[in-house]
Amino acid sequence: MSGDRNDSEGFDSPQFMPSIEKDMDSFDFWILQGYMEQGEINNKSKAIKALGHCIKEMDIDSPPQTSIAIAAHCDPSLVSRLLSDKPKKKLEKKRNCCIVAR
Repeated sequence: MSGDRNDSEGFDSPQFMPSIEKDMDSFDFWILQGYMEQGEINNKSKAIKALGHCIKEMDIDSPPQTSIAIAAHCDPSLVSRLLSDKPKKKLEKKRNCCIVAR
């Protein structure tokens, strides 16, 4: 996934939390801050996954996914995919074989 490789590019860690704060209840945001400080968050995928884990484990209200995408400077589809409850499918990469006649 090329989006995951360049994950730290464009991620502004100090601006992520203040951007989300305006869309959250102050108590929920306080819980989220404590949860986020426990982990090493250095890219947008880790930030979104940590936010998702906090929402599920601490039962806090989720900010809108568009707000999360704006805060993480990423595509809303990445937020949707990372916060999804659906199991992840492992895709097998198949190599094409070419037979060359001599």
